[in-house]
Amino acid sequence: MSLNHIPVAAVIAAEALDRADDKDELEAIWLSKGCEAFRGRARDYVMQRYRHVCARIDGNTRALRLARAI
Repeated sequence: MSLNHIPVAAVIAAEALDRADDKDELEAIWLSKGCEAFRGRARDYVMQRYRHVCARIDGNTRALRLARAI
């Protein structure tokens, strides 16, 4: 099973990254799933998901600050 020639292990790791609630948890998942070992398209896929989660976490932080200011 693959997603556009991306190994199942990379897809599973990316799904785990999506469940992170903060950057410390994101880093812990990155290390525990061995994401640094992926190469090629698998690495690109996992990094894209990592960046997406970072952006989501940063957006949540900004929204929380704005809500507290109001």
